[in-house]
Amino acid sequence: MKRLRKLLGILLTGVMALTLLAGCAGTASLNEKEILATIKDYYKVSGYGDIETDTTNYAKKAAAAIKTYYSDPENDQTISVEELVASADHYSEDVAKIRAAVIPEGSTDSFYLNCIAAEPYMVPSLKAQQNMLIAQSLLFSSSSQLSRSDRSGDKVFLSLCTETFNGKTYIFVIARSPVA
Repeated sequence: MKRLRKLLGILLTGVMALTLLAGCAGTASLNEKEILATIKDYYKVSGYGDIETDTTNYAKKAAAAIKTYYSDPENDQTISVEELVASADHYSEDVAKIRAAVIPEGSTDSFYLNCIAAEPYMVPSLKAQQNMLIAQSLLFSSSSQLSRSDRSGDKVFLSLCTETFNGKTYIFVIARSPVA
């Protein structure tokens, strides 16, 4: 009887230890709606008038331009996503042709692109704050001004998407503002 009790006690201790470890496994997941809502809140607090989700997902168009760039074996595959985004600034060469993919012909709107890698935030210890931290990082990371116009109106349209390149997940946000 004593052996059975000891064995049962050891077995229960093992089961309890395994349940503790179960909370440590896996990665946190991104919530695009929560990230976008946090960015919208920031713009509202900063004094912008209307903040809306853009019906045209310009962020998805920017990510598609980078995907197209990487799919062509003739292109330099060693250029990072961050470098491609930085090259999209209207003063630069735009290696991946992001501006052409995003800005409609003849548009006078202001377009700004921010992009960060998601992996630093995809750890279980940051799970509770992950989406808020990503939104803050997107807001305060350097942005590429895609359009020549740096003026903006009272209205801001936001689009967001996530995309994976070379095994790394990136989050793209484009803020578009019609010029008043």
